[in-house]
Amino acid sequence: MRTVLLYVFGILPIFLPQPSLVAQFSCSGRACEALPSDLTSTTNSTFTNFENQYLKEILKTNLEASYLSNVGAGSIGSGNVRRIQIGGSFSVAGYKKADIVLESNSLRIPDLPNVGVGLSPALTLDLNIGWVLGFEEKHWLRKMGVFLHGMQVAVHQGNFQKANPDSNSTGRVAMKNFGATVRYRILDKQGFFLNSVVWNGLNLGVGHHQSQMDLDISYRDESATKVETRGLQGRWGGSNDFGFFTKSRTTNVDVRTGIGLFWVMDLVLGAGYAWNTGDSSVSLNRSGPFAISPSGAPLSDLPSNFSTTDPNLGRGVLNGELGLSARGNSNVRRNLGYGIVGLEFDIYLVKVIFEGIYGGKDLYSANAGVKISL
Repeated sequence: MRTVLLYVFGILPIFLPQPSLVAQFSCSGRACEALPSDLTSTTNSTFTNFENQYLKEILKTNLEASYLSNVGAGSIGSGNVRRIQIGGSFSVAGYKKADIVLESNSLRIPDLPNVGVGLSPALTLDLNIGWVLGFEEKHWLRKMGVFLHGMQVAVHQGNFQKANPDSNSTGRVAMKNFGATVRYRILDKQGFFLNSVVWNGLNLGVGHHQSQMDLDISYRDESATKVETRGLQGRWGGSNDFGFFTKSRTTNVDVRTGIGLFWVMDLVLGAGYAWNTGDSSVSLNRSGPFAISPSGAPLSDLPSNFSTTDPNLGRGVLNGELGLSARGNSNVRRNLGYGIVGLEFDIYLVKVIFEGIYGGKDLYSANAGVKISL
């Protein structure tokens, strides 16, 4: 279960401020005798802890990563555009917190990963407003640029399996994002040493970005999950079915400056602030064989698709079927400050941009883009 939660929750932007969450365990067979008697009750502490200790935290982690991915979607770089630029960009944001241990008075599922990642692939179009309108170089509108980005892409089940031929997963994903940033150079460039070193001045930008993701995935771990209860250790197999829908909106303001070196490279520095809102829904279903030894003898590693009649389980092992169904939905408003550092290579008509954005402890975004001037 650790692997699938890392894989799925790790690629999704989820939003959860004040969650509406529901989780329910089900169990059948003799193995249920070793589990807490109230496990399947709607008021038991185990899935209350699952809601509050895990779902709430993992969704919060992903929302923070998603917001930073929105900010970097357009690969702005230095924020300067001479005429018209077209290209493509890719932004990925990651957030890693300490693993979560799901624990109640009588049940323990250790080391559930608490990670988040936001993804934003996009095509880009950048325009110098003054050049488009035909003004001369010294006109104030030549200091203004508009940076547009957007993309809609879907990976259906057949293509999903081709992209992951060796995995135990099947599913589909659809993503789309779009946004625009308007920038204005408030302080002009200053050159030194025959312009081999240039201070790039200071430019201010205001942008708005939206992204949406819809994903369904089914995943089977290689090994059955370890479950600890009342001093006993059991193994839980089966597959995991996930469904997600998220929609986020980000409005940001930032300032950028930098140093140009030897006419082809710019070191980019900046800082900004983002106002974010989002809506999401998530569902998780897992059902599979469950085995536990009442003698306290630990069970050896088992494949996730093990059979409860497998003779390798040993004598006296209790078996049954254990299931978990959880779902939640939310909307949120959250603000985020961030810092920017990057490199921009400007060689003739081609720009290559690498950019990192820092949003706080263990929250980062990496962005890359290639743009061609027309």
